[in-house]
Amino acid sequence: NLAIKIAAMNTQQDGFIRNTGPGGDFGDRDVSGYRFDLRWDLSETLAIDYAYDKSDFDYYNTQYQHIRPRTPSGSQADLVAAQPRSVYSTERLKALGTATNYAPSSTDIEGHAFTLTKDFETFQFKYIGAYRELFDKSYADLGGGVSLPEGDDPHGISQSSKDVFRVDSNVYCGQAAEFLYGPNQCTPLVYPVVTQDQFSHELQLSGDLFENRVNYIVGAYYFEEEATENNTPLHHQLSGPVNLDVIPVLGNLLVGLADIRAVNFVSQRYDIDNTAAAVFGQFTWTPPILDDRLQLTFGARHSEDERSTVKFQRDVTIAETLLTAIDVSFVQCGSNPLNGDCRNFDNIPASQDFTNDSFSFVIEYDITDQINIYGKRVEAYKSGGFNTRDPQRDGNQGAATDGIDYGFGYAEGFDAEYVTSYELGVKSELMDRRLRVNADVFFSQYDDMQLNFILTGSVADTKVTNAGQAEMYGFEADITFIATEQLLLMLNYAYLHTEVTKATDVRGNDVTDDFVFFSAPENSFTATADYTLAQADWGRISLNASLNYMDERNGGARAENVKNTQLRQYQLLNTRLSLSDMPFAGGRLGAGLWVKNLLEEEYELTAVDNLPSADRSVIWGEPRTFGLDIFYEY
Repeated sequence: NLAIKIAAMNTQQDGFIRNTGPGGDFGDRDVSGYRFDLRWDLSETLAIDYAYDKSDFDYYNTQYQHIRPRTPSGSQADLVAAQPRSVYSTERLKALGTATNYAPSSTDIEGHAFTLTKDFETFQFKYIGAYRELFDKSYADLGGGVSLPEGDDPHGISQSSKDVFRVDSNVYCGQAAEFLYGPNQCTPLVYPVVTQDQFSHELQLSGDLFENRVNYIVGAYYFEEEATENNTPLHHQLSGPVNLDVIPVLGNLLVGLADIRAVNFVSQRYDIDNTAAAVFGQFTWTPPILDDRLQLTFGARHSEDERSTVKFQRDVTIAETLLTAIDVSFVQCGSNPLNGDCRNFDNIPASQDFTNDSFSFVIEYDITDQINIYGKRVEAYKSGGFNTRDPQRDGNQGAATDGIDYGFGYAEGFDAEYVTSYELGVKSELMDRRLRVNADVFFSQYDDMQLNFILTGSVADTKVTNAGQAEMYGFEADITFIATEQLLLMLNYAYLHTEVTKATDVRGNDVTDDFVFFSAPENSFTATADYTLAQADWGRISLNASLNYMDERNGGARAENVKNTQLRQYQLLNTRLSLSDMPFAGGRLGAGLWVKNLLEEEYELTAVDNLPSADRSVIWGEPRTFGLDIFYEY
């Protein structure tokens, strides 16, 4: 009546873009994971399940590669002359450089889960509890991809290092650092550290009534989380030679001075405290008609959410000249340069409460024992909250980083999002269960849809707005066919159409055409074949091949930026040769040799248009990659 399961894994992989500068290579990673499960049947009606898991990720972040140089927009990012100090290519490069020591990143996650199940004569009681912790420190370098000449000190103030363009949080020495911290002082290396812990409790009662005519589940749920993103103290974020032609105010101030360098420093801390509570119920009725092949399901959920946050931010820009360092933070304030502290937040709190009632209805009919058709209507909502990366305290500060006056900021927050979905589908197993066909068509209507987009010309500034109304519809199919005893074929296909149908800004203007869905390909599919080459008492040898296709899709939420964030279509061929089920030491041993992206396809995973050096920068997907898996089960 007691069972235990233990699992462990380790994955090591080198990145595919070499770092020609100091520090680690882009994309290197070492991942370990552990899990412990326990099941204890205390009696025939009482059971306890417990699980513990822990994951450790040690890695170097991947690097954005610049595709197209930046078009000046008059924003803060135009302060530095980044283009002459950046690398551009429309093809995937094998090497890029950093101007500072490229630091490692790490993520640690662990959690506990506990379930108590008690069976009674006509119903079951269940308690589900969980607790999880996250620690994440992530270092990134978003510079131009040019490393310092060999032997140069990346933190010094020599002429060559004054000419360097940087976007990172590493050590900075020089006039700007001394202006802030005193003679011979440097700003420190700062990791943006995210810590989060959460716990949840859920109670369930489930059973049947009226001689199994009604099956039900009712319950209550509670969730709480606390999290902090600590990006303090004041440290380097962006620096480079000043572009006097683009920022007229700064150019007139410093005219006649040579070797001017702009340095932006930032210090940020965000604290959040969120809770969510709900009561829910779902009832399925099988009416005594149509040979009990009809089922009607009704569900309801009442949700209450609280969102609270505190934001601290200090943002300083210093100009280094031959004579002295000058505080030019006013250039960050767009149309209101006299408000030099426009981007500073002194532990400003904000909170909102949200409630919602959502309902669902499902009708199912078994045409035969192997074919089921269904239709359903489901409502859901996502609570609103606050965007801690909004650069403006409120909507009274005028234009944001990109020069646009949105009329709202951090303090106003954003509202809840609502969706109503309709679906018609079929689930079937045919040909003596050799063929499985599951398919559906769907339509979803969004109200007050939340869109999060990066502000053009900024490094990390974002806006979140409730765009208005949007819709998506499509078709999806999942087909599995056992062609022979040795050959298994699978196909997953999806068609998706998305559109923002109505959006207005805070002044009531129609901005529908400004927004698009992102990461929403029109067509995508995966076709897989698995063939058993040999099977005997000593094990099984099989060959697997899969083709994955992804249509072109938008990489950003703003329509005006689609040309810079559009991701092209791609198809990846993956293969795997495996030997499994080999008896070994009382258990089973297996190994697999695999190749991903066999045809060496160049494809983009994501694209951004907000870096100071480029209108379009991408992270490439992996090239042809080989690997070996070894696993043992006991």
